[in-house]
Amino acid sequence: MSLSSFLSSFIALPLLALSLAAGCGDDSTPPLSDSGATDGGMTDSSTPDSGAADAGCEGCLDGTGACISGDQLEACGAAGMACIACNPGESCAEGQCLAPPGCDETSCAGCCMGDACVETPLDSACGSGGGECTTCESPATCRGGSCQLPCDEFCDGCCDGETCVAAADINTVSCGVDGATCTMCGDEEACDGGVCVDIGCASTCAGCCDGSTCIDPPTAAACGLGGSACFGCGTRGTCSGEGRCEVDPETLWDVTVLDAVVPELNGEGGAWDPFGGLPDPYITGLADSGAAAVTGQSTPRGNTLMPAWPEIFLTGVRAGALLGGGLSVGMYDDDYDADDTIGACLIPADAIRLGSPFGFVCRPAPPLVGFEVRLRIEPTP
Repeated sequence: MSLSSFLSSFIALPLLALSLAAGCGDDSTPPLSDSGATDGGMTDSSTPDSGAADAGCEGCLDGTGACISGDQLEACGAAGMACIACNPGESCAEGQCLAPPGCDETSCAGCCMGDACVETPLDSACGSGGGECTTCESPATCRGGSCQLPCDEFCDGCCDGETCVAAADINTVSCGVDGATCTMCGDEEACDGGVCVDIGCASTCAGCCDGSTCIDPPTAAACGLGGSACFGCGTRGTCSGEGRCEVDPETLWDVTVLDAVVPELNGEGGAWDPFGGLPDPYITGLADSGAAAVTGQSTPRGNTLMPAWPEIFLTGVRAGALLGGGLSVGMYDDDYDADDTIGACLIPADAIRLGSPFGFVCRPAPPLVGFEVRLRIEPTP
């Protein structure tokens, strides 16, 4: 073979191989178009592309690619982007998930639990005016944005529903005492000491009147003089010749704190706790009960200016100690280090009421700011 023929054969063989390779392969694969898509194919739009926006959509694209408003918490977005779900507590505005605003008196008519506003007061989250939420301790309930005891727990007059008609305001339309339900006296009756009495009996009886019946002489079960309504002295009392119940000074009594009111600011004009926090009040008591003084204290109530219990904090106090020397009380703010003194005072014997609720104002004595408290003293079981 000549040199030229050999070279021609050498070149022809690779060309033949290339030609055969071009003819082999999957005839089902169509050629690419100029745009890079397969011939006759379109990009699948059944699922929205989070990175691509639909210029014709003012809201957002849901999971099916449909354009929706984009103003829902579970589907928030705008400008044709994929919808997103907002986190709990956030709001959706103009296609954006926004964090909740801070809670204070300018943004919340109820109470604040952290940054969340509790608009409708609950027993477990009670308060108003953007203040910090507090928990009402049973039997107190949240009414009007504050923890309040049931009327019969503190009222010295009578209860019209949950409204207390004070003993000084009872009348023939609302007659009652010691938290009893108010009653209306009859046409021929008057309200005397919270009891409806017959006017005819009241004008003629030297003892006391049990309805229209005159009890003369009075007894421990029906005590009173001058036509007044009869009242019982209980198992621990007797009726004196002056028509008054007298307590055996050796009988023992328990002191219950019902509720209290604490000033908003401490003696230095600042908040009770750091960062504007409310106090955690508790009450202490001391009574000289003969051989040894009786002392005690209640449990604290957290973050409140209106603590409500009720709770026995002194037990087994001699009646003679209470009616002879009075009762010393103090109110404190429970703190991590040293407790702050809110106020302290002596409730004198003539202000103490055995067997019925009564209130007392412990007046300020700078730097102490004082407080108001309601107590009930009942026989020790």
